[in-house]
Amino acid sequence: MKKSNIYIFITCVCIIFVIYLVFPLIAGFFRYEDSRGPKIYNEKYHRILYRIGYSIIHKGKPRFPAYLIGTKRVIFYGVPITKAKRTELHKTIGKHRVPVDDKH
Repeated sequence: MKKSNIYIFITCVCIIFVIYLVFPLIAGFFRYEDSRGPKIYNEKYHRILYRIGYSIIHKGKPRFPAYLIGTKRVIFYGVPITKAKRTELHKTIGKHRVPVDDKH
């Protein structure tokens, strides 16, 4: 293998690694729905960078969607929760919702 091929390979690996490291920040910029992140990331690491990215663009803390409670983390970004699963979660949440009295 030529020296130039080794340098190209090392450069490509470094670029991919940097992209991997900053993706949670980008997810926060674009309000990716699950702040826990995909399974390929440590959950704490993803939440911290996600919160930083979210607060830079949207000036506040991200909220965790109620329909994601009790769900597993996806393998990678873009793998959505199926529509049937989301509908089932919404129904479950609706059953446990407590009515609020506005006359206080």
